[in-house]
Amino acid sequence: MRLGEYTEDWKGTHPRSVLDGFMGDIQGDGYGGISSLFGEECGPTRVGCDDHSRCKFVKALEPSLGIGWVSS
Repeated sequence: MRLGEYTEDWKGTHPRSVLDGFMGDIQGDGYGGISSLFGEECGPTRVGCDDHSRCKFVKALEPSLGIGWVSS
């Protein structure tokens, strides 16, 4: 499920009011307003974004770093 809701400001009270009591996985874009939801024993679990991790692998394969594919 994806949820988008317009609010007039970036205060964390808005997403927290919508997600209050939610128990499951939440994938976000790094917005700090929802950070307080995580870390509670019975709260949601923060999951990462594959798109951002992919960038790290692409960067590691740059020739300037001396790392890359090894062929036999």
